[in-house]
Parts: sequence; structure tokens; C-alpha cells
Amino acid sequence: MASEQDTVTFNVTIGNDVETIVGHHEAVARAKALSNEQQGRVLVERVDGIVTMNFSHGQLDSYVYETRERRRDARSDRRREERNEDSDNDDDDSDDDNNESDDDN
Repeated sequence: MASEQDTVTFNVTIGNDVETIVGHHEAVARAKALSNEQQGRVLVERVDGIVTMNFSHGQLDSYVYETRERRRDARSDRRREERNEDSDNDDDDSDDDNNESDDDN
């Protein structure tokens, strides 16, 4: 039976090139090899955004695991920003419309 790590999909990115790889171990091995061969930074991101890793010179530089709480906080922040942007845009449109009608009278 396959473990979850064997079935999770990752995007491995170096420069503008993106490879989609199934399996945590496979993605890490590919990122190590690419970062060693290319002498550049390689980003590995789980497609659901929960895990992000950075590699350089064949070594892991950073590993970020988004907890449920951090993801919930980020979603709340995004929603709040979207609401603020929507209300700002609505106010701007209303004010412009009101000003135009006032000028016409």
C-alpha cells in the first residue's frame, strides 16, 4: 500500500522550467540533482501549497510546512483584503457617478 508521501504531487521549479513530480522522495531527489547540476536555486512546492522547500548546491536550504492555523489565518487575511478592495472599488465608482451627475446639473 502506497503512503501519502508517495502519491502527493509536487512542482519542481528552476528558473522558468517547472516539472510536476509525484512523490515526496522523487521530488526531493530531483531538486537536489537539479540544484547541484545547474548551480541554481530550486523551488519544490506541494501542489496544495502546504509544503515548500528550497534547494541549492544539492542541499536543502529551507523547508516550510503550513499548519492548518497559519493557512486559516492567511485565508482570513486574503478575504479581508478582498472585501476592502471591493468596498474601495464600489465607493470609488459611486463617488465618480455622483460627481458626474452633479456636474451635469
